[in-house]
Amino acid sequence: MLEIIREITCYNQGELAQYGYVGSRLHQKMKDLIRTSHKPNVDEILNAVISLEEYLTNTLENLVLKNFAYATTYYNYGGTPPRVCLKGLKDGHIITLIRSAEVSYKSEESSDTNSGFHFIKETGNFFICNDIPATVKDGMYRNNRIDRKRAFQYASLPFRLFFERFCPFVLDSYWKDCWKDVDGSMKDIDYYKSTMVIPLTLWNNDLSQFFLDFNGPDYEPYIYAYLCFDHPTINYFQEEDINFSYILADWLSLFFMTNHNFLAGSATYRKALELI
Repeated sequence: MLEIIREITCYNQGELAQYGYVGSRLHQKMKDLIRTSHKPNVDEILNAVISLEEYLTNTLENLVLKNFAYATTYYNYGGTPPRVCLKGLKDGHIITLIRSAEVSYKSEESSDTNSGFHFIKETGNFFICNDIPATVKDGMYRNNRIDRKRAFQYASLPFRLFFERFCPFVLDSYWKDCWKDVDGSMKDIDYYKSTMVIPLTLWNNDLSQFFLDFNGPDYEPYIYAYLCFDHPTINYFQEEDINFSYILADWLSLFFMTNHNFLAGSATYRKALELI
């Protein structure tokens, strides 16, 4: 595990240094175009905005996919590794930002109708569920894609845990019937039974007063995105998996914070959008 953590740290250190430096130079160019003329050149400002957005967005996507590849390497200790994706919050709905593999169904849903995202929104802590059928049966897990009545029946099957452990494929067809919006192109991993979600946030950090003063008295730690892992077997994620996934999430949060500072959180960027 230490070897892959070293690789992740080395890679992200270099990428973050470049991301911050190039982003700051492109942001400065945009700022100079706005400030150095009584009549700003709209076309030049537009080009500067496009250059900044394209660099930050494309680079972020590429480095996220690279970190997904590290996750796949880490989890490749036998059997099928989990699928990985990053999700974000927009207008109260959870949307997919980047996936390790495409899916054929729509996954957008309200943050309040999915137990994992609702829990994180309320607490800032990670969410893990290692037996979705049983947790649905107990009324402790909600997901719009799962038919709760059928999931209850599935979780009540005799000897379910025996089959789940020793020959889970026997019950696969029954579990697939518990999911909504099913089509022939869906893969086995789309019918997951274990899930883990790690927030990209500063919520649990000890933030300095200097940092808080710059962000204003009403500052609340922001969740930049959600790092999600799903697997089709029960009891898949272990304690060390949580620690590893937090390392990935914490690294990615630095890139998302940098992106936010240069775009949505930048008064200069907002001014440029007004001018163009």
